[in-house]
Amino acid sequence: MKSVKKSVKYLVLMLAVFGASACEKEIQIIDGKIPAQYLPEAQAVMGSYSGIFDDNSNVLTAQLSGNYVSLTAQQDLLDPRCQSHIGSLKTVGVTKDGQQNPHITSAAFDFDPNDCVSFSGRSLELFFQSNGVVHARLLQTYEPVPQCSAAGGYPGGVPIQNCWTDYVPVYLTGTFSKIQ
Repeated sequence: MKSVKKSVKYLVLMLAVFGASACEKEIQIIDGKIPAQYLPEAQAVMGSYSGIFDDNSNVLTAQLSGNYVSLTAQQDLLDPRCQSHIGSLKTVGVTKDGQQNPHITSAAFDFDPNDCVSFSGRSLELFFQSNGVVHARLLQTYEPVPQCSAAGGYPGGVPIQNCWTDYVPVYLTGTFSKIQ
């Protein structure tokens, strides 16, 4: 039940954060290198971010080396025994506010849970806000949710019940604030 509440809480948070940014364009990244036209916007989100991820304190650091973007975590995001690894940048979400320059609003990095293979997530997603706050999420698992509906039935008989299982994503989440 805790994980369903966490999923709902995260969904409401993401709707609030991105409700006004309906014009987001997702840019596919090759070899972790951000396209040259987005380097100034990428520079704006580089730095260290302190916060909590899955109830644990951590620091994320985003760096540019030429046009290659790297992201590191001070502590393992899952558990020190996992020896998980944040990999290359995969996508960047960009919005334009009217005629102004584009802004990076999201980024996704390859993620390797290494020794914690039970984690379904292979992508660490970041959502940037203009005030220096970053929301992070990593898919943990899919939780089965049984569903049933009754329809029709025979004349004078019992309705026919149709049942199935939906799988709802459950995320580990965190919020970080820029410190440099």
